[in-house]
Amino acid sequence: MFRRLYFFILLQNSLLLADFSVTPLLLEFAAEENKPQTLHFTVRNTGKKETEMHLYGRDFLMQENGQEVEYDPKSQERSCAQWMTYAPSENFLLQPGEEQDIRVSMSPEKNASGIFWSKLFVEEAQAPSPISKEEGSHHVQLLIKQRWEVRLHQVFPGTLDKSLAIQDMHIEGKEDRSLDINIAVSNQGSGLLRCQGALEIKDMEGNALQTLPLGSNGRFGLYPKMERKLHLKAKALEDGEYVALLVLDYGADQLMAGELEFSIGNEEHDD
Repeated sequence: MFRRLYFFILLQNSLLLADFSVTPLLLEFAAEENKPQTLHFTVRNTGKKETEMHLYGRDFLMQENGQEVEYDPKSQERSCAQWMTYAPSENFLLQPGEEQDIRVSMSPEKNASGIFWSKLFVEEAQAPSPISKEEGSHHVQLLIKQRWEVRLHQVFPGTLDKSLAIQDMHIEGKEDRSLDINIAVSNQGSGLLRCQGALEIKDMEGNALQTLPLGSNGRFGLYPKMERKLHLKAKALEDGEYVALLVLDYGADQLMAGELEFSIGNEEHDD
């Protein structure tokens, strides 16, 4: 029996098989009421064929696990899409090696506070060309669509309050003597926090035994009024008393730290 299988793959901000590129991927505006600001990013056709490009906007919110969920533009409370225009706003063609500047303007209707955010996406307008492969009785077709995202931030200088809180830190021992460590932190301020930190496990003499980075390569971002839950896994430890020390640099004048003492294999046994 001959079977035909179809797979659709969306490549986002990836140079793998990319036929076009976008730079930069972040535009940070400091526009004010009656003082609009225009920035730009560049789309370049790095492929070998003429390509029609399509632009569209999306709002987003970051979930507790760090993943982002997209919403219609202008639908979220702190969306900057309400003040944004971009040109060209229609689809455009790029020949191989050709570039197109995309001009993005921000015109706040009033002086707000903190940070507002949204995204612009750039993707191929035409349907992707299938990549076919025969595998025994299976005919596989891959449909690969490429898109790049440009993150947009509108900040109001002088109103960015940086405040971070450690909501929870919990350690659970597993049967193989490894540790599951769950940490929850929240942004209590009005600005984006770019956090960098690690959890260090020490013995009671202060000797560092393990250092576990937080997030991706020890870094993660946290938007206002949002919470991030981080899951770490520590290697097995011998019986004894230990200290877990959490240290976070979130861009303020001081670091945030939390400490938790715990023990491994401290059950008492009768002789």
